[in-house]
Amino acid sequence: VEYDQMQSGLRREGIFSGMWSAGQKIGYSVGPPIVGFALALSGFVREGVQPVSLVIGVRVIFCLFPALMVLLSFLPFSKYRLTEEEFEIIKEKIAQRSNL
Repeated sequence: VEYDQMQSGLRREGIFSGMWSAGQKIGYSVGPPIVGFALALSGFVREGVQPVSLVIGVRVIFCLFPALMVLLSFLPFSKYRLTEEEFEIIKEKIAQRSNL
């Protein structure tokens, strides 16, 4: 947020918060159907003994897929090399601008 404020001169933390909230809501609405579809593809049966393929499917759905999503989430942030020192400099520049 501070980096964006330094670049743009605007305080847009509300936009960032709104985008985060929208992303969460999309995830909450899309996630359950994806899990249901993946379980169906894995051979889930409502009653009776579950097939071995379901065990593999559950592992993929609840372990491999989330791990892959976490790794993919790092891609947008990989171009930002923001250290603590740089962050302090950014905050100082913002403070200097607001004191003018």
